[in-house]
Amino acid sequence: MKRSRIIGAAFAVGLVLAACGGSAVTPVPAKPESSPIAASPATTGMVLLDITGSGNHQSNPFTVPKNWDIAWEAEPAPNVISGAMILIDTYNARTGNPISDTIAGNLDNRKSGIIHMNRTGPVYTGAVYLNIRADDGGTWHVKAVTT
Repeated sequence: MKRSRIIGAAFAVGLVLAACGGSAVTPVPAKPESSPIAASPATTGMVLLDITGSGNHQSNPFTVPKNWDIAWEAEPAPNVISGAMILIDTYNARTGNPISDTIAGNLDNRKSGIIHMNRTGPVYTGAVYLNIRADDGGTWHVKAVTT
């Protein structure tokens, strides 16, 4: 008899809470499935070149189609407060002549970028190489991909 009164009382409390829009169970905030992670610059297509380094570097030659992208990320050296730059030049691997303007990234304002190659101006296809300059000794990651 005592047990049925306890069950009845619990049932009555549940009905009252339900009628008032309350809940007998306190909701627990949902835990996110994963923490957000800073993403690298989005690139699609086949990877033509993927290099990481610091300071100055000339890449090995690689072949580019009509449309391709250069995606870059860079960090200045730890002792540099301002004025750090990354400069990327693209050269015809056969002649050594530049095929585009210098890509210049001021690391005070931006730490990454994507440059669409051959969208305007003369279209060049064939073997190229990149000359990457981070004179302050900063680190960088450069990818070339088809689009």
